[in-house]
Amino acid sequence: MRRPGVLVWLAVVACSRLPAADDGASIDGVVLSDTTGQLLKRAEILLRGMEARLASTGVETDDKGHFLLTGIPPGRYQFSAERDGYLPSSAARHGALRMPAIVTLGADDHLRDVSFRLRPWAVVGGRVKYDDGEPAVNILVRLYREFHLHGHRGYSAAGQARTNDRGEYRVHGLSRGSYYIAAIYDRSPAANVIEQPRRDEQGRILPEIGYTTTFYPSATRLIETSPIHLDYGQEIDGMDVFLTPVRRVALSGRVTSGISGRAIPTPAITLERVDLQNTGGLPLPVTPSYDSDGSFTIRSVPPGAYILLLASSDDDKLIQARVALTVGEADIDDLDAVLEPPRTAIGTVRVEGARKSSWPKLHLSFEPRSESGAPVRADVEGGSFTASLAAGETYDLFVENLPTDAYVKSIHIANLDAKARGIPADQVGPATPIEVAIGTPGASVSGRAFNEAGDMASGANVSLVPTRPAGHLQDYRMALADEYGSFQITGVAPGRYLLFAWFDEMPCDVFDSESLGTCEAKAVEVTVADGDQLTEGVQMKK
Repeated sequence: MRRPGVLVWLAVVACSRLPAADDGASIDGVVLSDTTGQLLKRAEILLRGMEARLASTGVETDDKGHFLLTGIPPGRYQFSAERDGYLPSSAARHGALRMPAIVTLGADDHLRDVSFRLRPWAVVGGRVKYDDGEPAVNILVRLYREFHLHGHRGYSAAGQARTNDRGEYRVHGLSRGSYYIAAIYDRSPAANVIEQPRRDEQGRILPEIGYTTTFYPSATRLIETSPIHLDYGQEIDGMDVFLTPVRRVALSGRVTSGISGRAIPTPAITLERVDLQNTGGLPLPVTPSYDSDGSFTIRSVPPGAYILLLASSDDDKLIQARVALTVGEADIDDLDAVLEPPRTAIGTVRVEGARKSSWPKLHLSFEPRSESGAPVRADVEGGSFTASLAAGETYDLFVENLPTDAYVKSIHIANLDAKARGIPADQVGPATPIEVAIGTPGASVSGRAFNEAGDMASGANVSLVPTRPAGHLQDYRMALADEYGSFQITGVAPGRYLLFAWFDEMPCDVFDSESLGTCEAKAVEVTVADGDQLTEGVQMKK
């Protein structure tokens, strides 16, 4: 069923008429710079059909920043604009109203007074040099952004470039935020070439010294780096990175199967850099060598903290292991690992409080806390479930398809609070079932969102965040305000929350307790109990 707000928006659309050049709907508008208000020529407008029968169409703005799309068949579309020097946007406005993410057009709908306000992208530049000051040519420079997903830290690549003959790099297309700059030394011997160790004049083998991934300005470990901060349209130059020579070591060990006890000759091996909390993997390019007895060797590994991921199969079953290690200046030759099959988790889901006569079928999602883990899904049948969880992994459990007034009240394993501490796969089994309790009736928080000027914030995102994020991942709630700025959030667990509204970017990282204070100044604090129906307005703040 279409939401009432969408019907209101369509009614406004129907009242805006322009003669169409061809049969079908039309859209008339302009593209501007969000920072200067300048009308932007050469911007590309794209209307992407969201149904198989609908073709996508586009048009470029003229010298006055104006565009006109005509002859649009009826249907559902996604609307966006982009231009060199600016970040793409799908946040169009129709007059003073923010348009929905998906626009539904009728054959006689003619939209005018449509506008896009594009934000200029940021740029980072500098040079990469060797320790002796010479330029490092053709070095990959990658920018990473830290993120928190379901409360867990990670790092995602946000842009990259290679240095030119002067060692210069320039990365564009960046949004506002904090970035880590990494110069990745990824050179390796030519194919089919066996590289000999360095020796002194007496023929003695010298320690293996080489360059490695270096973080701005000259750190070789992730925990020693500091991010740079960018705003929209900002250009920062002089971010020079100095590649530091380090002692490279060899990692070796032996891999066996936890099913058969046999040696695993060629397991898949991945090595990931991690931060101080052993989270947030950045993959390190490695080329392992293998012996027939199941032993392996990884050469030229720089110092740092890592997670070693090993995987293979035995008896047609996936087996794997995760090994945390810290690499110093000495070779490590005892990385023996036993690859284990998935753990079988069993459990029950019960409902506390008033239960309706008919409930939808519930689905469970086990979300891994590691960067490299894969989610696991399971269905609830007759109040019970079974799931195969990867050995060595820890998961957070989320319940999907709950009724609107229900929430996850508790998760326990052998009387331990697994909602807060997570579900360690190595601790589940028939003797330690997972017990999930669903609470009803949950609270309801509704109201209106307003922008900084006090006008209704149509299409705003509204977030309800626990004041204590740790251990409350299942209690986060979000909603989308309709064309009147109205929102409703249901199935809220009892507790204290921050309620705030935003458009394109959250004012803080809501999964990071350290940055949550930024949101407190922009939020309304609310406290709810079971069954409460709270009405609250929330205004965006700078």
